[in-house]
Amino acid sequence: MSTHDINIKQDFRVQNGAHILYLFQHQTSYIENLMSYVTDGLAQGHFVVIVDKSEVYQELVRRLSMQFSEEELQSIFFEDSRDFYNVRADFHIESIVDHFGQFISSLPAPSSQHAVRTWARVAWREQPNITAKIEEFEQVADHSVKGQQLVSVCAYDSKEIDADLLVKLQRSHDYFMTDTELISSPLYYSKQHNFPSLAVHSKIESELNVYKSKLDFAHVIAHEVRNPLTIINGYANLIQAREPNLSPDSVNKLVAIGHYVDGIVQELTHLIETEQVLAEDLYMHLESIDPLDVVHHVIELMKVKSMVQNVDFKWSMESPARCSMLGNRMGLRLILSNVLSNAIKYTDEQGTVEFHTETSDNQIRFTVRDNGIGMSSEQLNLLYHKYAKFNDVKSGQGIGLYVVKSLTDRFKGQIRHESELGRGTTVTIEFPLYDEK
Repeated sequence: MSTHDINIKQDFRVQNGAHILYLFQHQTSYIENLMSYVTDGLAQGHFVVIVDKSEVYQELVRRLSMQFSEEELQSIFFEDSRDFYNVRADFHIESIVDHFGQFISSLPAPSSQHAVRTWARVAWREQPNITAKIEEFEQVADHSVKGQQLVSVCAYDSKEIDADLLVKLQRSHDYFMTDTELISSPLYYSKQHNFPSLAVHSKIESELNVYKSKLDFAHVIAHEVRNPLTIINGYANLIQAREPNLSPDSVNKLVAIGHYVDGIVQELTHLIETEQVLAEDLYMHLESIDPLDVVHHVIELMKVKSMVQNVDFKWSMESPARCSMLGNRMGLRLILSNVLSNAIKYTDEQGTVEFHTETSDNQIRFTVRDNGIGMSSEQLNLLYHKYAKFNDVKSGQGIGLYVVKSLTDRFKGQIRHESELGRGTTVTIEFPLYDEK
């Protein structure tokens, strides 16, 4: 995306859009701030979208008509907030976001001089889980605002929201405005901040300390093992190339050596990447990623692993060419590779592991299904506990699913395990998707 500078005011310039949370207390101040926002927009030739009460809009137009011509006022586009948010029904995030996208798409195509700024007084009716719905809606809206390079004000009446919701809203807006001040939101996500509280962060560090020390040792061993593995693979390839009279059985065995070496190298790489994620707190970092790029990479890795362990690996995808979610590539790769690796590990030879990816209802869903050894209800209850191992015969430290659960939670996702002892396991992982048109 190219950088796009936008003047909100003469001495207030932003790049690639701005998402402003406005918590107002007094109606008079509200009108004055709205008036100033629209006036500055019109003066710079911006298109201005207003979602508010009809009576507020009528008062605004009355005041603006004293400063601007009728032609200039045609750059203002209005919709009643009660219709926009469909307050007679439940607060339905997908419908609101789709409607907003259609509304913006219906505007005349903006030129470099015609930036778009929006002002919306968020409205809803009382309903269950409204706080969670508003929080999720503003997270999606933030990605949309930045993706479309808009300047957008989301206005809330201070009497209608509590302190908990206010904190959550500041996390999805990079600026926070009151009747008298406009500041950078101290809680908004960036690479520099948006970490758990000090106590929670300390708890995470304490829980992962032992594992990090083990990984430090494993990292050294991994690097030492890679060199002889490369030599072994090189000799196998050299024999195939220089010995024309090899029997078919000998060729198959040399090919198998290459597959086994690839499988070991992948396990070592996975181990090192896990160490890097934990040691550098990369599991904390969030950005917009295309999960399908990660899916293709993981499939290639699992092809080799399943071949080495003589497990039939099947995969399918029902997804668009591209989509966006909040997370990081390394973290998502660890989630998927851990779950798939476990499925292959705990499936007997000649067994089957299926991996399906699909997108629907603004989310991406990964399903991993195997016909392996399965788990009891007691094992399922301990599934995400640190160092919980259910099979001492198989290798591993029992940390994988603990990391998977931590990363999934961090990426605002959900993970479910369904299993029966001796009859296999199904794992479902879901993450919200965001529109970045």
